[in-house]
Amino acid sequence: MQELCHLISKLKNAFTARKSFFFFEKNSFCFNILYALYKEGFISDLKKAKNSNSLKVFLKKNITTVSPFTQIKLVSKPGKLVYASYAALAKISSINGDLFISTKQGILTQQECIQQKIGGVCLFYIR
Repeated sequence: MQELCHLISKLKNAFTARKSFFFFEKNSFCFNILYALYKEGFISDLKKAKNSNSLKVFLKKNITTVSPFTQIKLVSKPGKLVYASYAALAKISSINGDLFISTKQGILTQQECIQQKIGGVCLFYIR
């Protein structure tokens, strides 16, 4: 869970500083989170850095260099995990953002969890 906090803070800082990419230490949990962000269109590409055990994360920007999200918030924290069942996820409105959830099938968005009728640990919310 500490890796998630570190990843979210690096992601926020990179977008705030208008970087085009940043490096992050490669581990399976963070790779799955970054891949989910890539599938949803929040980052543009992931590549393994040469001669190191890190990932090069390319950030998505448009012509005006505005970040693809306005807010990113952790739901679960290292000391307190927030679990949500399928029924609870179906009641939550996600009109303006995406909720990312850790499930047995991997890191999924709220819509994917509702389609597959599964719950899990709520990780973070992007608006």
